[in-house]
Amino acid sequence: MDLACQVSTVQGHGGSIMVCGVFSWQFWGSLLLVPTSLNVIRYVELLCDHLHPFMLYSHPQGNGVFQQDNCTSHRSRLATAWLDEHSSNFSVMNCPPRSQT
Repeated sequence: MDLACQVSTVQGHGGSIMVCGVFSWQFWGSLLLVPTSLNVIRYVELLCDHLHPFMLYSHPQGNGVFQQDNCTSHRSRLATAWLDEHSSNFSVMNCPPRSQT
């Protein structure tokens, strides 16, 4: 393989970034840089500011499905309450614990 086409990587103890994004079959949402660790408050802010408007635009009939993993902040009481409150706008796909989705 040509060395010009290779990029070195660092495993463990290297830098990292966290991003969050939404998409559907028809539409792409924005890819967001999460500047801090993702706590419950920041996650609900992302849901309010980015997921909700995207779902209202891309699925105005309320037939969209939101999928998330079982990260602690995703399954918190605050996030679950927010999702329940907006369940008329889209449904939430529950992933089983330790799923590879």
